[in-house]
Amino acid sequence: MYLIVILFIVLAIVFWQLNSSKQYNFVAIFHGLATIGALFLIGVDISDVEGESIPTSLLIPSALSVILVANMVFSHFWKKKSAYWPPIFILISSLAVVYSLNKLFDYNGFQIDLTAISIAILPFLGSLIEPIATMKENVLAKFFKIDFKSRRGISRSIYFFLIGALLLFAHFVGSYIGVAMLTIGYAASLFYGKKSSALWNMLLALLAISTLGHFAIESNITESSLLLGRVLAGVFFSGFIALFVNTMQKARKNKTLGVILCWFLMLFLPSILILAVTQNINFGGGDAFLGLLVGFSLSAAYGINTRKNDTVLSLYFVLGILLLPLTINKEEEQMTKITVSNGSEAKVEDPFELEGKEITLTGEYKIVTENSQLTFELGQVGGRTKGAFKSFEGTFTFGDAHKLNVSLPVKSLTTFNSYRDESLMEEAYFDESEFPSMSFESTSFTANNTGYEVVGKFTMLGQTRDLVMQMKYLGKSDENSNEVFIGKSSLNRVDFGMKSDPKEGNIVDFQFKVELAK
Repeated sequence: MYLIVILFIVLAIVFWQLNSSKQYNFVAIFHGLATIGALFLIGVDISDVEGESIPTSLLIPSALSVILVANMVFSHFWKKKSAYWPPIFILISSLAVVYSLNKLFDYNGFQIDLTAISIAILPFLGSLIEPIATMKENVLAKFFKIDFKSRRGISRSIYFFLIGALLLFAHFVGSYIGVAMLTIGYAASLFYGKKSSALWNMLLALLAISTLGHFAIESNITESSLLLGRVLAGVFFSGFIALFVNTMQKARKNKTLGVILCWFLMLFLPSILILAVTQNINFGGGDAFLGLLVGFSLSAAYGINTRKNDTVLSLYFVLGILLLPLTINKEEEQMTKITVSNGSEAKVEDPFELEGKEITLTGEYKIVTENSQLTFELGQVGGRTKGAFKSFEGTFTFGDAHKLNVSLPVKSLTTFNSYRDESLMEEAYFDESEFPSMSFESTSFTANNTGYEVVGKFTMLGQTRDLVMQMKYLGKSDENSNEVFIGKSSLNRVDFGMKSDPKEGNIVDFQFKVELAK
């Protein structure tokens, strides 16, 4: 770590001195070193795999650095000016490196497989940013007849859009390791031919973003929305809109079409960003819209699109007021928030903070389905998928040896997204036609300081595994005099035969409240 600190101090001094275009090669080398330094900074947060001769926290950053160094060296021998070959070289070198590793590792609780195609192609996607932006600049500048002095605004705006979209994708599939791989590809592409200082500054922006995760971990920050890919995408999308609209004002041909295009972007992109959360929580929603507002404030303060800023902000306000309420799923809020009505602590925010009571009940009790709740969630912080069971049944038997038996119909499971729920019923997930229910049967009740530890057998997809739950008895409900129990636990769905999916999460945390009637 101290070596990394020394490296960045040296780079800071060197960057301050390197202002001449004649020192271009030195600039490229030192930017490459900054990228490698950032990789090793991120590597600090990678959990080492036991039994490995080389620590994973060193192996992964070292291997990824090879992609950058290989293209840095090869670029000196490749003199053809072509926008097509560099991405191909970067794709070949990155695939060669990641497939030679063939390693599943843990980054801050996020399991990452570099050989997954969605992650392995990230350097290639990063290398496409410049050629796509340049191509769009040439096409649009010619079509709208924008002079050479102003046309750079098109490519800069496309840069903002592409970086925002790719950050959203990279963060979704690989957290900040994915962002780092995207950055590697972009950095490697800059070595092929001399690039403007603006493009190198884009690299510095990506480096800063790729290290957000590390500094958040160092500071014990887990809940900051700034760490979410969708918020970062919102910031860049807003910059894209501001730059693009500003450039389109200078069109000398097809102006009407340019105005229509600007209005389309100002209305369509924010709308998609807000409403995407209804399909996947990682792709949009309220916090992404907040990122959009932050991006607008930065571009407005910087003076971009000053003549149309009032229009843009008014549209943002209108879309926020009209569309944000549509992203709130009232059924989800009602079903996933466990509440109890018990004595003076009615409707507490967290019922698990309530003090449990000793079980003095005897005999058999049945779960009152309409008054009971079972909720679950999984995934990374800031992108948790929530769900619940609409109905379930079971019995609790109390006496010398307490016992419970619960049955959970798979069809009653919901994640509040009809398309996703349909796919969950298929063979790749719950295979509802073959395994229509899950069940839990306790084998022991043990009292502890906070309540009871319940050990039992949980069966899902025909597989039975041990499961330990923490449970509390809260006494009678004030509303209907039913006996109230709450509990929570977690399980690894991979243990029951489901395929590992680091994006969605493998550890399922669940909580329940059951009301019992004798």
